[in-house]
Amino acid sequence: MQTNDNRDQDERLRARMPTRTIAAEMMTTFEALKAANDARIEKIEKRQAADTLLKAKLKKIETPLDRHRSALEQARPALIRARAIPNTSRPEAQGVCS
Repeated sequence: MQTNDNRDQDERLRARMPTRTIAAEMMTTFEALKAANDARIEKIEKRQAADTLLKAKLKKIETPLDRHRSALEQARPALIRARAIPNTSRPEAQGVCS
């Protein structure tokens, strides 16, 4: 279990990570969540009850997924501002099309 200091340090590190890296980590985490949830659903269908270990595994995966989602939401305003500023170094921005 992470302490508050470790979570704060993780959040500071994520704040400096490129958005693509955060999105890639989020997708990897989501795939793990999806696999664990599929296993949970399969067990529910077989036994009509969810396994406690699978519930704990899903909870453990959901926590970093929520952190990734928050980091992307925090990065979104900066991305919107960056898109609002024209990039004149690109040929299409200068009216030159290939």
